[in-house]
Amino acid sequence: MLTEYFAGPVAQNVLDQSAKTSAEMSNLAAARHPPDYKAATGQPLTHYHSFFSELLSWRNPRMSLEILGYGW
Repeated sequence: MLTEYFAGPVAQNVLDQSAKTSAEMSNLAAARHPPDYKAATGQPLTHYHSFFSELLSWRNPRMSLEILGYGW
């Protein structure tokens, strides 16, 4: 593991942020399922709706910022 090679507060912060980013990516991967509800028109929603809803929510701030950063 990286902690064997690097020590100190900066290395620990990098490892913590890496773990948080990995967890958010896992959350996004798990969010790809069709929602249980339908659109206002009655049309069924696809897994893309739940994926982008989760992506743009505040539950995944790193992923949201990355997507917004690519748009600029």
